[in-house]
Amino acid sequence: MSLLSRILTWTETDLTLWQRDAARRLFLQQGDLSDKDYDKLYTLLKAAHGLPNPHGLKPVPLAATHLTTNATDTDSITLLSMQNLRHVNRIVANQKLVFSEHGITVIYGENASGKSGYARVLKRACRARDQEEVWPDASNPESEGCIPEAEFNIRKGTTDIVLKWQADTVPPNDLSKIEVFDARCARLSLTSEQEAAYIPYGLDVVENLASKVLPRLTTKLDHEISCINVDTEPFAHLRGETEVGKLIATLSPRTNINKLGTLGEVTGQESERSTELERTLSIPDPNARAEELRLAAERLKGLAKKVQTPLAWVTDQAIERLKKMNEAWVIAAKAEGTAAEHFRSGETLLPGTGGPVWKTLFDAARKFSIEAAYPDKEFPYVEDDALCPLCQQSVGAASERLKRFEKFVTEDVTRTAEQKQKQVEEAVSKISLATLSVALDKALKEELKSFDPELLKIIQAYEDSIENRRKWMLDAVETQEWDTPPTISQSPRQQLRHLAAKQLKAARTLRQSGDEAKRKLLKIEYDELRARKTLAKNKDAVLSLIDRMKQRQALELCKKDLKTKAISYKSKE
Repeated sequence: MSLLSRILTWTETDLTLWQRDAARRLFLQQGDLSDKDYDKLYTLLKAAHGLPNPHGLKPVPLAATHLTTNATDTDSITLLSMQNLRHVNRIVANQKLVFSEHGITVIYGENASGKSGYARVLKRACRARDQEEVWPDASNPESEGCIPEAEFNIRKGTTDIVLKWQADTVPPNDLSKIEVFDARCARLSLTSEQEAAYIPYGLDVVENLASKVLPRLTTKLDHEISCINVDTEPFAHLRGETEVGKLIATLSPRTNINKLGTLGEVTGQESERSTELERTLSIPDPNARAEELRLAAERLKGLAKKVQTPLAWVTDQAIERLKKMNEAWVIAAKAEGTAAEHFRSGETLLPGTGGPVWKTLFDAARKFSIEAAYPDKEFPYVEDDALCPLCQQSVGAASERLKRFEKFVTEDVTRTAEQKQKQVEEAVSKISLATLSVALDKALKEELKSFDPELLKIIQAYEDSIENRRKWMLDAVETQEWDTPPTISQSPRQQLRHLAAKQLKAARTLRQSGDEAKRKLLKIEYDELRARKTLAKNKDAVLSLIDRMKQRQALELCKKDLKTKAISYKSKE
């Protein structure tokens, strides 16, 4: 087995993919690798351990096609010519360089005549140990991005063959059997004692992998690791006996991110609880304060009940009842008006007869007759000796008119109209006289301000909206326009009840703080909430630190791929 074949087998069995890519580059590049090669290898090394690979680089392992092929058959290979070079430096296309089949061909020319250009193509195509880059004509804009190519005429045994080569493809296998050697291909070095030391072709790749490539990548890796800040001291203030403190004290790449995120999310309710506990634990006489809060809660509950009372007068149901009552009165009044017209049609009567004023007058006459003039007689009294209760003249011929008046006044339509009118008037009176104000005293206002300054504004807006609706209802009785009642502002009842419950809860907490054992538990709860609130302010920075820890850990894992001992041992073997 040849040395190159043994090296290829070794790379396939003992090296990682990115190391095999490095071996390929060492075989194909001249001398040391370029900075660009090292950057790509470093990216491939990190990608192999799960680190970012921005450009999606993939390793290209060393393969047989990258090595010089030893002839295994009896056919000899003879280079006859190379021609049709395109996009190679400034070499003119369609030219031909002929080699003598026997002996030596001497190629000469002035500087920049193309000698080195032909040589670079020849070394690339024949897979020489040293391979310089072949570039297109930099002075010709049309050549930008073009791929250098050439043709080779060879004789294999007795057969002439034309082989094509392109810079971006694997060269034809037969061309690799042509040995190209120049001063740059020689791997000759002199020791300090001026002794020549020759390294067989291929073995230097193994040595350079261990002595140059891996050490340089190690330097890059160590530098990047040293630049990653994983100092936990900026978060020392978060350490302690709390759950947050214990988590911060053990920060590492394995720290539970979900748990950290949960601890660092403080709800509004938890924040309020923290404030409440802080206030509670600072009170010198918690039991007295608890009693104050209990009484305040009772006052708030009473106020919550009180604000509902005015609402009953102006609800949609109350409006609907008043509307129906008013409509019934209007209908009854129209019926009464029709009856009055019929009543007046029999004879000529004074204007307004049968109307409200006239009925009041007639009712007064009836009352006078029954209670004073003729207490033992049925009204109307129309006997021969009867006198009219109004004019106190003899009734005489007017007796029938008086009976007709009485009948009209006592008929159902009239009584119905009077009843409906009375119902509306009573309803209007009650609505007008109802107390719709919450009527907060000064002390209660100050207390509300201390609890929630905005609540006073809500109560005032609520009172105003109820008063506006009452005024609208009274106006609607006159205008008969019931379609667009004003809206009622938000009721403060729920907020008052919530505030009362909050005071009761605070009172319970205060009573607990009066007990030493319970106070200790409250202190623990407060410390936990305070630590979480502090973590919430630093959460993003802590998460960033954990990300850096993970990155550094991943980089540290890369070091195992940069150990040179096994490769150096293989080189000696």
